[in-house]
Amino acid sequence: MTIYLLAGLLLPFAGTTLGAACVFFLKNELKPGVQKTLLGFASGVMVAASVWSLLIPSMEMSESMGRLSFIPALAGLLAGFAFLLLMDIAIPHMHLDSDQAEGPKCRLPRTTMLLLAVTLHNIPEGMAVGVVFAGVLSGEAQITSAGALALAIGIAIQNFPEGAVISLPLRGGMPLSDELNNERQTENCSGRTDFDIETSDDFQSIQSVPGTQSTKSVQNDQSAQSTQSVHSAQNAKNARSTHSAQNIKNAQNAQSLQTQSTKGMSRPKAFLCGMLSGIVEPVGAVITILLSRLVTPVLPYLLSFAAGAMLYVVVEELIPESSTGEHSNLGTIGFAAGFALMMVLDVALG
Repeated sequence: MTIYLLAGLLLPFAGTTLGAACVFFLKNELKPGVQKTLLGFASGVMVAASVWSLLIPSMEMSESMGRLSFIPALAGLLAGFAFLLLMDIAIPHMHLDSDQAEGPKCRLPRTTMLLLAVTLHNIPEGMAVGVVFAGVLSGEAQITSAGALALAIGIAIQNFPEGAVISLPLRGGMPLSDELNNERQTENCSGRTDFDIETSDDFQSIQSVPGTQSTKSVQNDQSAQSTQSVHSAQNAKNARSTHSAQNIKNAQNAQSLQTQSTKGMSRPKAFLCGMLSGIVEPVGAVITILLSRLVTPVLPYLLSFAAGAMLYVVVEELIPESSTGEHSNLGTIGFAAGFALMMVLDVALG
């Protein structure tokens, strides 16, 4: 039993770590088709795990309720959805295919928000492993050690592409957000300067001199006009020089920011960030197992709660990322393969 427990705790984290290690072997990010296939595969594994390893055992444990045995599964499922929805709203994060942050407004770096997004969706996976093994340890649940191990193996398999998907973009660098680009365009593409406006006003005021004045007044006006035109031209020249220097400075700053944004992390740092994104899984599982005596009475609810949280992640993040744009059929194929594999593992090992 101890071997099953250790394997169940470490396998999901090992899957994330191995996926993050791809940053040492691959030079560039995964191709869109490969990425969509892997995300679809992860979606299929999570859906199958939610059904075969969590929802069905939850209803089997509530058979004594007769026709109402669906109530714990339904209540936990909806609670899991609601919990992840609230976390999604309360925690600032950003998805890989978007430059727009979600959740509360903050000034966190884009890398941090990407890691928060992955960590957020790893929470239900750690809960699922912990709840299943807590049921095994209690001895009262209709869950075998092999079935719990099958769930851990399935989550480890789907964690592999997730580790690669998060670490490779961190290594390759990420484009600046649209907000920064718009800000730069505003600075570099500003319109006329205040000096230009003043010069235009000066010329307009000069042209509005009446023509019914005496010859002396006209001469004085012409002299004043000539002097004013020289000063205005000088001001305009100075303004253009200042504006050009500012444009050059802005362009240099923009180039420096662009270089920093596309440089990316070093391979060890990108690997470390990808690996740490999965640390929440064994931590959550250990906490749940330590509370196994407390969770046993409500185990059917907790099993379905973990299923609801996992399904929320699939519907909110994985499926949209695998089905938008080109090669969406590859995501569908990956989903089918992942679902079939997890179903076979659960039935064969459980």
